[in-house]
Amino acid sequence: MYGRRITSAFGEAVAVHRRILLTGPERVGKSTLVRTYVRRRGGSVLDLRDPAERDRVTADVDAVLSRLSPPVGVLEHDRIPGLWQDLAAWQDRTDPAGDPWVGTSTRRATGSASAPRGSATLPVETLTLDERAHEPAPRFAARVLSEGTTRLAGWRPAAAWDVTTLLREASLGGFPEVATSAPAAAPAALERLLTEVLLPAVEADGRLRRPAVLRDLLGLHARTAGEPTRSAARTARALAVSAPTLARYRSLLHEHHLLRALPDLHPPAAAATESALPSGAGAGSVNDAAAVCDAGLAAHLLGVTPTEPPAPTDPVARPLLLALLAHDLSVQLTADGVGARLAQHRTADGRGVLALAADDGRVIGVDVAAALPVAGPGAASEGLEDLAGAVGADWGGGILLAPVEEVTRLGRVLLAPLSTPWQLR
Repeated sequence: MYGRRITSAFGEAVAVHRRILLTGPERVGKSTLVRTYVRRRGGSVLDLRDPAERDRVTADVDAVLSRLSPPVGVLEHDRIPGLWQDLAAWQDRTDPAGDPWVGTSTRRATGSASAPRGSATLPVETLTLDERAHEPAPRFAARVLSEGTTRLAGWRPAAAWDVTTLLREASLGGFPEVATSAPAAAPAALERLLTEVLLPAVEADGRLRRPAVLRDLLGLHARTAGEPTRSAARTARALAVSAPTLARYRSLLHEHHLLRALPDLHPPAAAATESALPSGAGAGSVNDAAAVCDAGLAAHLLGVTPTEPPAPTDPVARPLLLALLAHDLSVQLTADGVGARLAQHRTADGRGVLALAADDGRVIGVDVAAALPVAGPGAASEGLEDLAGAVGADWGGGILLAPVEEVTRLGRVLLAPLSTPWQLR
């Protein structure tokens, strides 16, 4: 979404430092950058988000490291306290003249890392991945939660961003390889990265045989974000798999950060009928709807290219904008340490709107309209009005992002320009 400077900054750090630690919130490209760097140099990736991998490292770190080819990339190194220091000592002993080793962490850096055993200093370059071309980094979620929606009433955008602009920029974001490519090269780069994730995921799970199901499932979520729900059984039938197999495929997409869970703000009863269950639910379960994590990837799955983004009236425009909005709100909540969670509210007809649920009980609704309906802007805010009625006294206000030029009030809902989450400081 943003013109990132991380790729060039990383290249400069590689030329100077022995070890590089990338810090920042989830889904800003840390792991992708590490995997791309390591694989191009014939190295290995140690993914400590995997519980089984963590168990192996904890049991015998030397045995695990001895099987890895340098340079080594370690994802979420601080899942095992002290591992970064162990890695530094191992690198200095076994690969003193090789390429720099790299690590990632979602935790903010609080100062220089402690020195590894046997060394006075640890030369780590910390790069914060929320450094973007539009400075300072967006803080829409934090501002809205701390100040409420009324403070937006007098806000005016710095520039008019339409659906075409947002989706063109989104289609170049999310992956460092794509961010540095010409728009025409983005589809090929996304396809290559998608294949590199899906094929190994299926091969590593002996029970699954069809990578195409993962692609189809991602495409289904990309098409149906925010739309009336589907049952798990209906989705399984559409993909020609059993319900347990569907659950396993969906779990793989979550594990590889390709889907972002959007839990229900108010989960339905476990005894909900099949017709009421959303696509993310298993048999007898509550809603676990999800959005494709990267809007550029979602656009690619739907056949949308940076050079030909959809018109506001195109049926895929709103799902793509919802994926973009859900991703950036999640990143902002993680980066700012805001006391809130991102959830989804489903109306009676199954339509989904986003909800910022604060720790103090307040709920602020956020929805997006790629194009305003003929009936007028009020018709587009029905989902937010429904959410307001559902939460009662906990309602903190609603924001409807739409192709308008300035903020106006529609009862309990503010109608704001599409660019608001990326321009409000």
